[in-house]
Amino acid sequence: MSEVKSRNVKKVTPPCVVCKKPIMGTVILVDSKNYHEKCFVCYGCQRRLKPIDFFKFEGNYYCGDCLPKITMPTALQDK
Repeated sequence: MSEVKSRNVKKVTPPCVVCKKPIMGTVILVDSKNYHEKCFVCYGCQRRLKPIDFFKFEGNYYCGDCLPKITMPTALQDK
């Protein structure tokens, strides 16, 4: 009779690209990079982003409020 061994094996997830800490729980995966929910934030206002509701511009992630401010010419923002 063969011996059966069991052990707890935790799936190893690469650390968060922002804080560099291990991720336990929900992982936000964007562009093959792992984020904690609290670390995936808008580059403009630092509010948390939802993984289905954000915009990428020049390598940074933005909320719907900040993206127009970033992409709109300055002259149009003042009007």
